[in-house]
Amino acid sequence: MAASSRVEHVEGDLLTIDTQYICHQTNCRSGKGLGLAKILFERFPHANVYAERRPFVKGTQYSVPGTIEVRGHGPGPDNRGVINLMGQDAGGPCKRKGQREARAEYFALGLSAIAALDDLTSIAFPHNIGCGIAGGHWPDYLAMIEAFADARPDVRVVIVSLPKAKQQAWAGVLEQQKREAGYRVKGDRRRR
Repeated sequence: MAASSRVEHVEGDLLTIDTQYICHQTNCRSGKGLGLAKILFERFPHANVYAERRPFVKGTQYSVPGTIEVRGHGPGPDNRGVINLMGQDAGGPCKRKGQREARAEYFALGLSAIAALDDLTSIAFPHNIGCGIAGGHWPDYLAMIEAFADARPDVRVVIVSLPKAKQQAWAGVLEQQKREAGYRVKGDRRRR
Protein backbone atom coordinates (compact mmCIF):
# COMPACT_ATOMS: atom_id res chain seq x y z
CA MET A 1 0.00 0.00 0.00
CA ALA A 2 1.40 3.40 -0.95
CA ALA A 3 1.87 5.94 1.78
CA SER A 4 -0.98 8.42 2.10
CA SER A 5 -0.05 11.91 0.97
CA ARG A 6 -2.26 13.16 3.82
CA VAL A 7 0.16 11.93 6.51
CA GLU A 8 3.34 13.87 7.24
CA HIS A 9 6.32 11.78 8.32
CA VAL A 10 8.92 13.71 10.31
CA GLU A 11 11.94 12.95 12.46
CA GLY A 12 12.02 14.72 15.80
CA ASP A 13 10.79 14.86 19.36
CA LEU A 14 7.15 13.84 19.71
CA LEU A 15 6.87 15.73 23.00
CA THR A 16 7.68 19.07 21.37
CA ILE A 17 5.83 18.66 18.05
CA ASP A 18 3.67 21.66 17.11
CA THR A 19 0.33 19.85 16.90
CA GLN A 20 -2.82 20.37 18.93
CA TYR A 21 -2.66 16.81 20.27
CA ILE A 22 -0.21 13.99 20.78
CA CYS A 23 -1.85 10.56 20.61
CA HIS A 24 -0.33 7.50 22.24
CA GLN A 25 -1.61 4.04 23.09
CA THR A 26 -2.51 3.16 26.68
CA ASN A 27 -4.17 0.20 28.35
CA CYS A 28 -7.23 -0.23 30.54
CA ARG A 29 -5.78 -2.03 33.56
CA SER A 30 -2.31 -0.73 34.51
CA GLY A 31 -1.40 1.46 37.43
CA LYS A 32 1.74 2.87 35.82
CA GLY A 33 3.08 3.47 32.35
CA LEU A 34 5.96 1.92 30.46
CA GLY A 35 7.67 3.00 27.27
CA LEU A 36 6.46 6.24 25.77
CA ALA A 37 3.57 6.47 28.26
CA LYS A 38 6.03 6.67 31.15
CA ILE A 39 8.07 9.42 29.49
CA LEU A 40 4.98 11.33 28.36
CA PHE A 41 3.33 11.22 31.80
CA GLU A 42 6.53 12.40 33.49
CA ARG A 43 6.60 15.39 31.13
CA PHE A 44 2.83 16.06 31.16
CA PRO A 45 1.43 14.82 34.51
CA HIS A 46 -2.05 16.22 33.76
CA ALA A 47 -2.36 13.59 31.02
CA ASN A 48 -1.58 10.61 33.28
CA VAL A 49 -4.69 8.42 33.22
CA TYR A 50 -2.90 5.77 35.28
CA ALA A 51 -2.36 8.12 38.24
CA GLU A 52 -6.13 8.31 38.71
CA ARG A 53 -6.34 4.56 39.23
CA ARG A 54 -5.93 4.82 42.99
CA PRO A 55 -6.25 2.80 45.00
CA PHE A 56 -4.89 0.51 42.30
CA VAL A 57 -6.38 -2.98 42.34
CA LYS A 58 -4.62 -5.46 40.05
CA GLY A 59 -6.94 -6.96 37.46
CA THR A 60 -9.51 -4.16 37.60
CA GLN A 61 -10.60 -2.73 34.26
CA TYR A 62 -10.49 1.05 34.73
CA SER A 63 -11.26 2.06 31.13
CA VAL A 64 -13.01 0.55 28.12
CA PRO A 65 -10.87 -0.75 25.25
CA GLY A 66 -11.26 1.30 22.08
CA THR A 67 -12.15 4.53 23.87
CA ILE A 68 -10.09 7.69 24.28
CA GLU A 69 -9.37 10.02 27.17
CA VAL A 70 -8.45 13.55 26.11
CA ARG A 71 -6.35 15.71 28.42
CA GLY A 72 -5.48 19.33 27.71
CA HIS A 73 -6.04 21.04 24.40
CA GLY A 74 -2.94 22.88 23.28
CA PRO A 75 0.80 22.80 22.77
CA GLY A 76 1.87 24.38 26.10
CA PRO A 77 3.47 22.11 28.73
CA ASP A 78 0.87 22.80 31.43
CA ASN A 79 -2.08 22.03 29.20
CA ARG A 80 -0.50 19.94 26.44
CA GLY A 81 -3.16 18.19 24.40
CA VAL A 82 -2.73 14.45 24.89
CA ILE A 83 -5.06 11.74 23.66
CA ASN A 84 -4.80 8.49 25.57
CA LEU A 85 -6.09 5.85 23.15
CA MET A 86 -7.12 2.76 25.11
CA GLY A 87 -5.74 0.35 22.55
CA GLN A 88 -5.06 -2.49 24.97
CA ASP A 89 -7.18 -4.17 27.61
CA ALA A 90 -4.09 -5.20 29.59
CA GLY A 91 -0.53 -3.94 29.38
CA GLY A 92 2.52 -5.72 28.07
CA PRO A 93 3.14 -7.90 25.06
CA CYS A 94 0.53 -10.08 23.35
CA LYS A 95 0.35 -13.41 25.15
CA ARG A 96 -2.98 -14.94 24.11
CA LYS A 97 -4.29 -16.05 20.75
CA GLY A 98 -6.29 -13.27 19.12
CA GLN A 99 -4.88 -10.55 21.37
CA ARG A 100 -2.93 -8.83 18.57
CA GLU A 101 -6.08 -8.68 16.42
CA ALA A 102 -8.18 -7.38 19.33
CA ARG A 103 -5.64 -4.62 19.98
CA ALA A 104 -5.75 -3.57 16.33
CA GLU A 105 -9.55 -3.42 16.55
CA TYR A 106 -9.35 -1.30 19.72
CA PHE A 107 -6.92 1.03 17.95
CA ALA A 108 -9.33 1.41 15.02
CA LEU A 109 -12.20 2.19 17.42
CA GLY A 110 -10.04 4.78 19.16
CA LEU A 111 -9.21 6.43 15.83
CA SER A 112 -12.95 6.63 15.09
CA ALA A 113 -13.48 8.37 18.44
CA ILE A 114 -10.68 10.83 17.62
CA ALA A 115 -12.18 11.48 14.17
CA ALA A 116 -15.43 12.48 15.91
CA LEU A 117 -13.75 15.29 17.89
CA ASP A 118 -15.26 18.55 16.63
CA ASP A 119 -12.37 20.86 17.47
CA LEU A 120 -9.56 18.65 16.10
CA THR A 121 -7.08 20.57 13.93
CA SER A 122 -3.84 18.59 14.17
CA ILE A 123 -2.53 15.41 15.78
CA ALA A 124 0.80 13.60 16.05
CA PHE A 125 1.33 9.87 16.50
CA PRO A 126 4.61 8.20 17.42
CA HIS A 127 6.06 6.02 14.70
CA ASN A 128 5.37 2.40 15.68
CA ILE A 129 2.42 3.28 17.94
CA GLY A 130 0.95 0.09 19.40
CA CYS A 131 3.85 -1.94 18.03
CA GLY A 132 6.60 -1.64 20.63
CA ILE A 133 5.90 -3.26 23.98
CA ALA A 134 2.30 -3.92 22.84
CA GLY A 135 3.43 -6.11 19.93
CA GLY A 136 1.33 -4.76 17.07
CA HIS A 137 2.22 -4.97 13.35
CA TRP A 138 3.30 -1.49 12.16
CA PRO A 139 2.05 -1.77 8.54
CA ASP A 140 -1.46 -2.47 9.88
CA TYR A 141 -1.36 0.49 12.27
CA LEU A 142 0.08 2.79 9.61
CA ALA A 143 -2.75 1.81 7.24
CA MET A 144 -5.31 2.68 9.95
CA ILE A 145 -3.68 6.09 10.54
CA GLU A 146 -3.66 6.75 6.78
CA ALA A 147 -7.36 5.87 6.55
CA PHE A 148 -8.04 8.20 9.50
CA ALA A 149 -6.14 11.01 7.71
CA ASP A 150 -8.08 10.41 4.50
CA ALA A 151 -11.39 10.52 6.42
CA ARG A 152 -10.44 13.84 8.07
CA PRO A 153 -8.75 15.92 5.33
CA ASP A 154 -9.25 19.02 7.48
CA VAL A 155 -6.84 17.65 10.12
CA ARG A 156 -3.05 17.77 9.94
CA VAL A 157 -1.80 14.24 10.74
CA VAL A 158 1.86 13.72 11.62
CA ILE A 159 3.83 10.57 12.39
CA VAL A 160 6.96 11.37 14.37
CA SER A 161 10.01 9.10 14.26
CA LEU A 162 13.00 9.39 16.54
CA PRO A 163 16.15 10.53 14.75
CA LYS A 164 18.36 7.55 13.91
CA ALA A 165 20.99 8.76 16.39
CA LYS A 166 18.49 8.45 19.28
CA GLN A 167 16.85 5.13 18.32
CA GLN A 168 19.50 2.92 19.95
CA ALA A 169 19.35 4.91 23.21
CA TRP A 170 15.54 4.62 23.22
CA ALA A 171 15.78 0.86 22.66
CA GLY A 172 18.01 0.67 25.75
CA VAL A 173 15.52 2.68 27.82
CA LEU A 174 12.69 0.34 26.76
CA GLU A 175 14.71 -2.76 27.63
CA GLN A 176 15.49 -1.38 31.09
CA GLN A 177 11.84 -0.47 31.71
CA LYS A 178 10.74 -3.96 30.65
CA ARG A 179 13.24 -5.59 33.00
CA GLU A 180 12.12 -3.37 35.89
CA ALA A 181 8.50 -4.36 35.17
CA GLY A 182 9.41 -8.06 35.21
CA TYR A 183 9.22 -8.76 31.47
CA ARG A 184 11.82 -10.93 29.78
CA VAL A 185 13.99 -9.04 27.31
CA LYS A 186 15.49 -10.64 24.22
CA GLY A 187 18.93 -11.94 25.12
CA ASP A 188 18.16 -12.37 28.83
CA ARG A 189 18.72 -15.80 30.30
CA ARG A 190 15.59 -17.65 31.37
CA ARG A 191 14.83 -17.46 35.07
CA ARG A 192 14.30 -20.75 36.85
